[in-house]
Amino acid sequence: MPSSIRSALALLTVLASIACAGEAPTAPQGCSVSEAVSVGDATFHLVAQNSWVIPEKEPSSDIKFWLVINNTSAGPIQVNLFDTISFILVDGAGKKINCASGRDKTRVPPPIVIEKGASVTIDRPAKLEKGNTPGAYKLTGSDGAGGWWWFDGLQSGNYTISMTCSNTQKSWEHLLETPAKKSIADAKTTPFWIGSAVTKELIIDINKKVPPRP
Repeated sequence: MPSSIRSALALLTVLASIACAGEAPTAPQGCSVSEAVSVGDATFHLVAQNSWVIPEKEPSSDIKFWLVINNTSAGPIQVNLFDTISFILVDGAGKKINCASGRDKTRVPPPIVIEKGASVTIDRPAKLEKGNTPGAYKLTGSDGAGGWWWFDGLQSGNYTISMTCSNTQKSWEHLLETPAKKSIADAKTTPFWIGSAVTKELIIDINKKVPPRP
């Protein structure tokens, strides 16, 4: 079986295992799950790879992230994904690493509807590659809307990472001005989730060794 198919099947298995409605996600092997953060009618968990392996022979290493959102309201809600999700990375000394971004095209994702008591998993894979500064590394990934984000100047060692999800009235108004407005459910029956959530931090490390299997 080609490696691309094996990877896709493995990803589907992971997504199925961490999207259990009403429960804290179960961490796939080599990953950790943050404690729940509740904002409005939703709870948020970050699932992240514990160890980021520095690429030596290959141009980059794959790094896995997921944001799991659970609907705790009495009915369905909808969440806007267009320019609303980001990462916060802090080094071992407590310094927040600057996140840069760029876009050469725009693909507006439709909002997601989360039924009562259900969970959705948002996949945000990234890559660790050589940075612009000799001896440093860069974490880069897609924003899900045709653009890219990156943290440059990373060194080996420990960091903490968290994810944010921010839906404001202004961001919903912006979405209503895009072609994705056709995908927006009736707000009377499926209210817009409004709020700003920051997941609990997870500790990760950047190193040159593949972590041993438990």
